[in-house]
Amino acid sequence: MIFVANDPVFAPTSFSVEGPVITISGELDLATSVDLLESIVEVARSSPSQVVVDLTDVTFMDSAALDAIDTAHSRVPDCQIVLRSPSSWIRKLLVLTHMESVCTF
Repeated sequence: MIFVANDPVFAPTSFSVEGPVITISGELDLATSVDLLESIVEVARSSPSQVVVDLTDVTFMDSAALDAIDTAHSRVPDCQIVLRSPSSWIRKLLVLTHMESVCTF
């Protein structure tokens, strides 16, 4: 699924060995966090074991996006959420907020 800030599309863009891939670009913030949550949950419910969220083109992420990922994990606890290619500062944010307890990156 390609998810561009303020323009969500609810279908995986590709499938990898890891599972369906949701590709996101732009900013992940309060304005887009609900769409992020709904996208992950929708794809996860149709995936047997894990969903990959590609963060390669994400330029900003705030606590609302982190909460969306955490909430998605609570709604589909049997599906592993994999955050692929976060930028170095997003990776630092994920580590500082202990997101490794709800997803891998």
